[in-house]
Amino acid sequence: MSTTALKITLNDKALRAILAKLPDNLNERARKKGARKALAPFVKKLAGIWKSSPYRGKPTHRKAIAAATQLDVRRMGAGPTAPIRSRIGIRYGTKGGATAKGRQRVYHLLELGYRHYGKGSKFYASTPAHLVQQREGRREFVKLKRNEIFRANPGNSMAAKRARSAALFGMYGEARAMFPELHDHTSGKRQAMKGAGAAKMIPGAFRSLRWAQSNLQRATDALGAETLAEAKRLLGGRP
Repeated sequence: MSTTALKITLNDKALRAILAKLPDNLNERARKKGARKALAPFVKKLAGIWKSSPYRGKPTHRKAIAAATQLDVRRMGAGPTAPIRSRIGIRYGTKGGATAKGRQRVYHLLELGYRHYGKGSKFYASTPAHLVQQREGRREFVKLKRNEIFRANPGNSMAAKRARSAALFGMYGEARAMFPELHDHTSGKRQAMKGAGAAKMIPGAFRSLRWAQSNLQRATDALGAETLAEAKRLLGGRP
């Protein structure tokens, strides 16, 4: 299950003209710094929405979601004049921050909703202790191999991406062969889910989606204004 991504493209003639006057390295700096300055307030607003969202029980996971709400600004492609992509969202895994502690992983369930199969369902059965150890071993194996694959195939070129994809496919196959009992257990849980028949659908809140839809134009305007201001500053105030 994946969340909806709303995309905007900033294509302003006056801004392009100003950026064209900058050297390539300053061009990239202006666009990145402008994006960070423009979108940082929106990150705080989205985090605040989840932190104060009305759910029953302790706000542990909502606080984790708020803590893992991040802005990612990076160049897409080779060369300093390549397009800059800025993304606001909830980052899963350890990069979500020490404060979140991985608890943000329920975000997609709260945002999109989920199917509940009932208390007695095999799908919710606890993982046996010896398989928990295997799961940790598999996790370490995947982490080590992923790092090796990305170091061996750096860059954003299509050739590098294809090489990484092929290597990762083989690595996950190797992990299945190394931990067959764990694979059978997780596969069995998936089959139990599919064979459970009708289940209660818990609706999602779609808080992030609704917030993003209402802030698209404001984010676009802020992005253009801050990038233009940063470009002019690097030009020494010259138009």
